[in-house]
Amino acid sequence: MRSAQIFRLCSSRATPAVSVSSTDRSAQQPMRPLFLQSSSSCTSQGVHGQPSHRICSCPRPMNRSRAIVEALASHGARVHTCARTEADVDACVAEWRARGLDVTGSACDVSSRASRADLVARASDLFRGEVDILVSNVGFNTRKPTVDFTPEEYRALMDVNLESSFALCQLFHPLLVKSGDACVLFNSSVASLVSMQSGVVYAMTKAAVNMLTKYLACEWAKDGIRVNAVAPWYINTPLAAQVLADPTYAKAVIDATPAGRVGEPEEVGHVGAFLCSRAASYVTGQVLAID
Repeated sequence: MRSAQIFRLCSSRATPAVSVSSTDRSAQQPMRPLFLQSSSSCTSQGVHGQPSHRICSCPRPMNRSRAIVEALASHGARVHTCARTEADVDACVAEWRARGLDVTGSACDVSSRASRADLVARASDLFRGEVDILVSNVGFNTRKPTVDFTPEEYRALMDVNLESSFALCQLFHPLLVKSGDACVLFNSSVASLVSMQSGVVYAMTKAAVNMLTKYLACEWAKDGIRVNAVAPWYINTPLAAQVLADPTYAKAVIDATPAGRVGEPEEVGHVGAFLCSRAASYVTGQVLAID
């Protein structure tokens, strides 16, 4: 899964204009999103406790990115979402709009420098140069013994899982600063905290995301930007299903989980929405395990 998302919020001075990844601060002024999703002003209560505006997201069907989009959009945020495959984006957007969620989308591979630049330009246009929430939900994995990794496989994991998030932060920083009250949310993993047979390279990339979270939280606090990460355990997604299809492996996972089951995507989405909300206005630099 390679995705990123942008949200925009609304404040009391804004007009009901459409923008990416946001939620309203009040009934009038649009705030800026910074996830990969877009939205415009609404009358429902947003994730910050007020009517929401724009969001931009890059989800695939049935994954955690999709769950975060739905959690934010269901609170009144308008969303613009992106994924590598246009057909996937169109299918998700059609479903969301049929459910009354204000979501638009576009194709984008955030592991590509050119695609990232196009995304930032699109978000800037949609959100009038300001973004409130940036969610980087980028990641994939190659499971194999450490000694069997080729240089190309190692580089691909680093480029997608780490460099994409770092580059998106650099590119979106000016838009986030203009918000004056923005946040960044990364998708990490419990693999960054303990050994869970995910493979060393994947774990390395997620551990690096944790440090990116902590350092940016300190560096960007002066800019009014909070930075946090979620670190899920095994979640019921197509990626996890590949390994959980092995009964022995699945039993070991369940036995190691206090809840006695794997998590559901929406359980990650709701935590992500909380970290992007004003309820978490004093929370920054945290890597929250969801296990």
